[in-house]
Amino acid sequence: MEIIKTIFYFAITIGILVLVHEFGHFIAAKLSKMKVEVFFHRIWDKVNWKENW
Repeated sequence: MEIIKTIFYFAITIGILVLVHEFGHFIAAKLSKMKVEVFFHRIWDKVNWKENW
């Protein structure tokens, strides 16, 4: 049971780190006055790969 909790907390931690990292790209693009319409769009497409088949 302990290994399941460890894997769960690891996945949550990695997810938060990726979200913060990608948000940094978003903020950098906005500060550079680049046109940004969607945040996290491409990652979501990859997560929902079944809909793309």
